[in-house]
Amino acid sequence: MDRYTLIPSFSELIIQLLRRGNFFVIYHDNEHKAIADTIMATLREKGYATKIISQSNQVDDIPTPVDYYVACLITTPQSTLDLVKKLTAVKINNIWLEPGSESTETINFGKEHKINLVYYHSLVKEIINS
Repeated sequence: MDRYTLIPSFSELIIQLLRRGNFFVIYHDNEHKAIADTIMATLREKGYATKIISQSNQVDDIPTPVDYYVACLITTPQSTLDLVKKLTAVKINNIWLEPGSESTETINFGKEHKINLVYYHSLVKEIINS
């Protein structure tokens, strides 16, 4: 068995999160700005509305969310859990963790709180393949 058989597929959830009309909030730390810019450009090219938020901005600055918000996190695993908690506190429950952002604690928190959480999957690759 190779490592790819252990990665969850999230097929139905990915289709749901990539629906046209969804608004993507891309949150990055200072180390991952270039990746965030690439994701934002790809999303916009495909017709998605986006907002990019750096580590220096507050999650509370996000406009009042609705069900179709998707937060894409490009952060270190150490800071991801706290950010997921802040996002769910403002009712953002669709969260995409870019590879390298996930941690066991964050994944478990997502499962316990019924968050629509995608991890181990690149958003850009999924958008290109959709």
